[in-house]
Amino acid sequence: MRYGLPYYVRTIDLRHRLIAFRDPRCGGIFFSGKVSNYCPKCGRGGRMEEVSLLRPGRVDTMSLIRQTQPDLEWTGARAIGTVEVDIGGMPAKFPTEFADIDIPPNDPFPLHEWKGRPVEPTIRILDHNPKGAIYYGAKFCPVPRDRTVVQSPFSEALIECERPGIASIGVSLPRYRTRAEEMATNYSMDPGYITKGLGVREVSVPAWDQDTGTFAMDATLDALSRLPSEIVETIGMIVVGTESKPYSVKPTAAS
Repeated sequence: MRYGLPYYVRTIDLRHRLIAFRDPRCGGIFFSGKVSNYCPKCGRGGRMEEVSLLRPGRVDTMSLIRQTQPDLEWTGARAIGTVEVDIGGMPAKFPTEFADIDIPPNDPFPLHEWKGRPVEPTIRILDHNPKGAIYYGAKFCPVPRDRTVVQSPFSEALIECERPGIASIGVSLPRYRTRAEEMATNYSMDPGYITKGLGVREVSVPAWDQDTGTFAMDATLDALSRLPSEIVETIGMIVVGTESKPYSVKPTAAS
């Protein structure tokens, strides 16, 4: 008999790992569903290198998908297209979905202005099934134009130490906001109770494809981006912690 197990299961969808293969001799980059020992670019045999496409890139193409039927799982507009990333001086293009792009419901959207715009990887919800599984995968979001200063890591090299310490910190917050007065009105509450009692004037609002799981993974990517590669390569496991009890509510992670 099973006790206290959450009904919904959060799952990383391996079909969206964004892994490519690279021939170390000719530099050719190609995609395959499994590890390949043959390069289709030059025809040579041998072990191919796995390379991750979760790296900053540029928008190559972009188009919109619009849905207006309220009985569907989502309504509104979503941006899809291709991203170009650089791998060892070689460009690689692959399809993806874009996140955090404000698309007006009726006004025309300038797709041509997005070509060449810098984007960075993010982890978001891809889909879910009737059994309750939530699938996550990689998308790309615009790099903020006002990002001028990037936090440097606390340690730039591996240092032998008997006690553990903090090497980097990552943060993930939703970009959308709503005013506290609007929330109070929807719940038939006094706006002053929130603005004065709690000292909050506005709160962040997650997008449709964001939850605690995506925030945890995005914060991890943010923390890893601030570390040099020689430190990232030494990481053997990443653990997600949650304060929610598995027997009380649906936690982000449970064993």
